[in-house]
Amino acid sequence: MHPHPLALDERFSIRGSLRCDGVGGLLLAERDGRRVAVRWFPPSVAGEEAVLALQRLPLHPALPRVEGSGVESSCVWVSFDFPEGELLDASAALPAERVADLGAALASGLAALHAAGICHGELSAESVLLPRRGGPAMIFDIAMLLASRCTDRRGELSELARLRTTVPYLAPERARGGARTFESDVYSLGAVLCAAGGAGVPVFSAPLELAFRLGSGQYRVEPPRALPDWLRQALADMVSTEPGERANAADSAAAMTLIRAEPQTDPSMPIVEAVLEVDPFEQLLESGRVSAAGRAGGHLPTRNERPRSWSDVKTQPAGEATAPFDEAAVQRRLSSRPTP
Repeated sequence: MHPHPLALDERFSIRGSLRCDGVGGLLLAERDGRRVAVRWFPPSVAGEEAVLALQRLPLHPALPRVEGSGVESSCVWVSFDFPEGELLDASAALPAERVADLGAALASGLAALHAAGICHGELSAESVLLPRRGGPAMIFDIAMLLASRCTDRRGELSELARLRTTVPYLAPERARGGARTFESDVYSLGAVLCAAGGAGVPVFSAPLELAFRLGSGQYRVEPPRALPDWLRQALADMVSTEPGERANAADSAAAMTLIRAEPQTDPSMPIVEAVLEVDPFEQLLESGRVSAAGRAGGHLPTRNERPRSWSDVKTQPAGEATAPFDEAAVQRRLSSRPTP
């Protein structure tokens, strides 16, 4: 049905062939009820090196999991997760909450890659898969990208062919010909999130034109103004034009995770109206009924402290046009306040 040189065991059910960059092939299959991709390489290329590179992928919900590998019919193969889903639409103008959720998941996955010493180098909106059956977004193309780097002999020609997809998210130093780095990965992810949050994808007539504008500083990625300040700041820290000033992937994930973890008001809860009484002590401070002498004598706390007891509060000296402090009245008011 789908010709290939592999003689995979009965656990695999081959469903079709997928487009593949580089030599060998890419098969869509099911194994133990899971959708997987099987990347295979002929013996004439560095297939074993590619398999070893994929086996270095860390276990993380936002990264494809390597299922297995082996040698069949003199070919080397490796299988990894390939769930059903849709690629991220960078022009969708997602709400802030969704952008933060995506950012936390993807930055966490990117941090795991970096901790394993792996640099993506070509992050774009098409790198992000949104699974149809729920679960976190995935940097799903990293497995195929690592395999191609080991086996694709076209090198820069392959990167140039992918430039139309990657250039809107390219870090300025990469646009100037610099090597891929962890810092450039963070920039690219930040640029993807900015685009998805409402900035959109820049319009360009040719990839090299936008690359020149990025590298020369004529074009800069800016977090959308419609996003809340906390999210704009998190994204701004990712897309700084200076690599040394960017947050790393782990810090970016933590920032968006902590922000999302803050308590939120449940809009379905009923609104309870309550009468708020003025704090008597704060009212005294505001009205000036507390004497400067009492404050200087050490009997009064500062504005941010509470008195040890109400007897510590001294009133103004006699003769000043202020009402005397009535401690008994204050105590009666306090005792009559409803218990929360």
